This record gives sequence, structure tokens and C-alpha cells, in this order.
Amino acid sequence: YLDFTPDRRLFAAAFGAAFASMLAFGVVPAWMISRRDLIRGIRDGGHQASAGLARARLRLALVGAQVVGCCALLIVAGSMARGVQQLLAADPGIRFDRLAVVDPGLDRHGFTGGDAAAYWLEVARTLQSHPDVDILSLTSLAPLGTGLNSARYGADSGPLTITVMHVEPPFFELMDIPILRGRALQAGDDPSTVVVSERVALTMYGTLDVLGKGYPKSTPNRTIVGVAADAMVVQLHVSNAGAEYMPIAAEHLAGAVLVARSRTGSDRLVAPMLQAARAPDSRLQPAVRLLAREYERNLRTPTLAGSIAALAAALVLALACFGIFGVVAYAVRLRTKEIGIRQALGASGRRVCQALLRQLAWPVGVGAAVGTAAGMMASRLLGGAPLYLAVVDAAAPAVALIVFALAALAAALLPAIRAIHQNPIEALRHE
Repeated sequence: YLDFTPDRRLFAAAFGAAFASMLAFGVVPAWMISRRDLIRGIRDGGHQASAGLARARLRLALVGAQVVGCCALLIVAGSMARGVQQLLAADPGIRFDRLAVVDPGLDRHGFTGGDAAAYWLEVARTLQSHPDVDILSLTSLAPLGTGLNSARYGADSGPLTITVMHVEPPFFELMDIPILRGRALQAGDDPSTVVVSERVALTMYGTLDVLGKGYPKSTPNRTIVGVAADAMVVQLHVSNAGAEYMPIAAEHLAGAVLVARSRTGSDRLVAPMLQAARAPDSRLQPAVRLLAREYERNLRTPTLAGSIAALAAALVLALACFGIFGVVAYAVRLRTKEIGIRQALGASGRRVCQALLRQLAWPVGVGAAVGTAAGMMASRLLGGAPLYLAVVDAAAPAVALIVFALAALAAALLPAIRAIHQNPIEALRHE
């Protein structure tokens, strides 16, 4: 639903922003020069007017601001890239390749609990007789769907988001979710029984030996009968999440969906599931989704966001390098005679470079520190909705700072090296 196609309004806005920036950062320095003492400028060939501007700290402050934005965006882009890498490498705990979901939208057509139960019984009977259908299960939440029913539990490691699902007993076998302790849900289970995921058990109780304990820990009103392995059933990106599974009841059937696993491939389930879902009531317009395609689609958003952040970081890095290059090149231009005198008196190239780069130490150093702090704070915010790309290691910030340091050093040394390799006699003759 996101359309990135450029149009005339986009080009007009971009041109307007560029023109306004050109005026702001071009007219102001020109106005500052026009306010200088013209007599003094004429006497020394214009060097004094430029030197006055060189002494101004605005240019160094702008370079520092560029460094802040550059470091912050580099760290954010690195964190997002690292998060996408971890997401792509993570095991969702479910095999989506042979799964399909049908959603008839019974609640939107006024079905009650009894009507919905009769409807699903007929649909299940029809599909179970199909040779391509292996296992069926009703669930209150569609896997990889947009709906979400969750609870929050506060913990020392951060709040835990618990997805609340009501399912039929075959759900765990259908989704290939192993039972680590106890048992799965069974037909005839009391509504107060619950199966919790591994993360919920460890976060809430500190152990997997929770069979028979009251759930939740703070206000127990259900009994844990099993612990299931962690699986990304509804949301792929959540970094600190678990799940609880309870028996599906009549009040959940109107909003439920049916998940089916194929013996061969999920493509073969589309036509049978549509036909079976339409047969009991011709008013219904059921939708069938293949979970393998939904899984790939869910990975597009963080991948696209990471690519956009990397592109923005590369552009800002280029701008920061241009700013550093410009400051050093401008200093070389103004101090050409001084450089020639230093070299004539025996100053080494290292000393000359230090003299040229000393003025950049504070703005670049302070900008890098502030940008690093801002980037780390922004990266922590990525751990929440809608991206859930929290990065727990220091690899991304370290690599981002190394990239910036190397690029900035190259941008600063290029004009400095050209200055120390020029002929001292030519430098002394420079006007």
C-alpha cells in the first residue's frame, strides 16, 4: 500500500528545498563578506576579508553538525542492517511452505457462536475428505496476519509481549511447534488450561518446570499443562515476545480462521479451501492466503527500511566528507605562504598536516560523540513497533564509526597531502 513512485509534486518539493538551502547557505556568507572593511581588503588583495570569515566559527559548527547527522545515521543504518541480517537468519520455528489459511469473515456477516460452529464443522468435514489436505486446525488469530491479541508482562529484561491465541488441539502438530514440557492441548480440556511458550515460562517463572502452576503468575486463574517451543506465529519481528495457547471456545469461532497443511504443496489448497468455505453460505467471500508468500512479504518492510537508511547514511557521509574536504582545502588556500615558510624552515610533512587539521579536531570529535549517542538512542527505538530491529551487540556502531573515521580521514588528508607536496618556492610566491 506504500507507493514510492515520484510525481511532479515530489520534484517540485525537492527543487524548492534545494533552492531554499542554496539561498540560506549561499547568501549568508556573501552578506557577511560584504560587511567587511573594503579598504583593508583592497590593500591586501582580499586576503583580510577572507581571513575574517575564516576566523568565524560558523563553518566549523556546520561541519560539526554534519558529523553529528552522519554518525547518527550511519549507526542507525548499521543497526538496521544488522537487525535485518539477524531476522533473515533467525529460525521462525514454523515451516510455512505447506500451510494455507482461509478466512471467511463470519463475524462480519453476523454469525453467532452456534452458527459459526455448524459452519466450521461442515467446512472441516469437506476438507478432510480431500486427498491433498493433511491436518486442519482452527485458531483465533491468523498466522502472520494483521490482527493481534496480546498481553504485557513486566520483567527485569524488559516488557514481554505475550500473544494470546485460542486454538484446536491439532494446532501444534500442524505448525510443527514442539512441546518441551508436559503435553499439548487435548479435546475436552477445561477452558482454564493453557500451554505457554518457552520464553513466557522462563521470563515469568525462571524455569521450564511450570506444569501445574497457576497462570499468570501475578493473578493465577488458569493452569499450565504444557510448555511449547518459541515460534513466530503472528509477528516475525518482535524481539521480546512469547505466546499462550488456550482451547478455542464457541465465542471465538465467529472470528476464527482455518489453517490447513498440504501433503504436497500449499498451491493445491487454494481451490479446495475456497470451494469448501463458500459452500455453506453463498454470501461469504472467503480469502485464502499462502503462508510462504506471507512470510516473504513480512520480510520486505524491514529490508526496505534498512535499504533506505543505508542510502540516506551514504548521502550524509558524502556531505560530511565534502564539508571536511572544503574546510581543509580552504585552510590550505589561505595558508599557502605559511606552509611554504614552514617547509623552507625544515618543518616535516607530519607537522604541516597537524597544523592544518588541528582546527577540525574539536568539531569532528564533539560531533562524532554527540552523533554516536544520538544514533544509539535511535537504534534502541527501532526495537519497538513497527520494525522490531533491536541490535544487542556493538558490531554495528563500531563498524559505522570506523567507516566514518576512514572516510573523514581520507577527505581531510587529500588537500593536506597536496599542500605538503607543493614546491616551497611556488608557495612563497603565492598571492
